[in-house]
Amino acid sequence: MSRKYEGIFVANTTPFKEDGTLDHEALRSEIDYLVDAGINGFFAAGTYGEGPMMSPDEFADYIETFSTAVRKRVSVIAQVGATTLEQTIVQAKAAAYAGVDSIAAIPPYYYPHDDTALFGFYSDLCEEAELPVFIYNNPYRSGNKISPALFARLCQIPGIAGMKDSGGSLSDFCLYKMAAADKKDFHLLLGSDDMTLSGFVMGAPGAIAVLAAIFPEMFVKMYEAFKKGDLEAARDLQYEAIKARMVLKRGPYISTYKAVLGMLGRQGGYSKKPVRMPSEEELESIRKSLRALGHLK
Repeated sequence: MSRKYEGIFVANTTPFKEDGTLDHEALRSEIDYLVDAGINGFFAAGTYGEGPMMSPDEFADYIETFSTAVRKRVSVIAQVGATTLEQTIVQAKAAAYAGVDSIAAIPPYYYPHDDTALFGFYSDLCEEAELPVFIYNNPYRSGNKISPALFARLCQIPGIAGMKDSGGSLSDFCLYKMAAADKKDFHLLLGSDDMTLSGFVMGAPGAIAVLAAIFPEMFVKMYEAFKKGDLEAARDLQYEAIKARMVLKRGPYISTYKAVLGMLGRQGGYSKKPVRMPSEEELESIRKSLRALGHLK
């Protein structure tokens, strides 16, 4: 199996300016910070990256800036999924032009789709895509789950390189893992922060974590401890991550993470509207708890 998709991948946030346009310099700064912290790759334009809120033109500018900033130092998977196959293909081509390593596509969201439609979607995408394709299972956001039965069919499609599983079920993850057991170069990545260590124990070569965008060292150390066989240290770091995640759930979705980056002296920026920024009361509660956990001075 290729080492390109091993270790800790960051599902990073995207720093927008207050008017909703991309803050290019802040994005470059965050990429450099995370690469220097020892992460192994990025999952760009995902849920916390606000990829689904970008227009195709905004996405093209974003992923070009992103890829240029990374400079091939680590691997980049770009999430290109949209509500239609046509827009997904447009964004897949933009990602290929930008020079990322691979693309991922969440099932088309908003409308319900059965397994026949989803199989057709990924088959058609792979025919058009110029890069390896990762399935992105996130039923909480798409409304369309990749069942283990469908997965067994999808991983036989030429061009499918792996899957990011954010379904939140360790038992389903194990079923996916067993279904792809005979696929030599198939990369099943765990995409649920609270289950990062569980995923490694059950055979995930890599994990994609949002909290790693804020505390990358926590996840890098967790992976290193796991690789060394120090499960006690890895478990302690997983519990530490869960505690921090619970604190960040006190504010609005996505933008709380950006506000905490600001607390750490980094450039989190704003979110696209209608996502609101945390209130002063929310920020004070978060600040107090993160200090108690030792994450803020």
